[in-house]
Amino acid sequence: MFPECLRKFGRQHSLLKIECALLVIALLSPLWVMPFSTPVVADVVVVMHHDSAVSTAVRTITENVPDVQVVEYGSLEYALTIHRTFGRVVWVSHGSEKGILAGTQILS
Repeated sequence: MFPECLRKFGRQHSLLKIECALLVIALLSPLWVMPFSTPVVADVVVVMHHDSAVSTAVRTITENVPDVQVVEYGSLEYALTIHRTFGRVVWVSHGSEKGILAGTQILS
């Protein structure tokens, strides 16, 4: 009788833990989902290569266009921003017949 009672209590206790975990997830998930689902209405400048010409171009854009967000190509900020952008996106890098320079790689 006593071990059976403990087994029943153990099952109820683990079920209670699962219910509490699900409740916490349900309450906290909007805090994680909202920042990742809200649109970015500002214009975005994507820096694909770092040198003086690219830095000058980015500085010129940020000085002349209000509310510009600058992100680096391939960064976490880029990954979280680019798919939510409703504004204009400007990609700044060097190009040639072979492709566009992104860091040390040529994208074609």
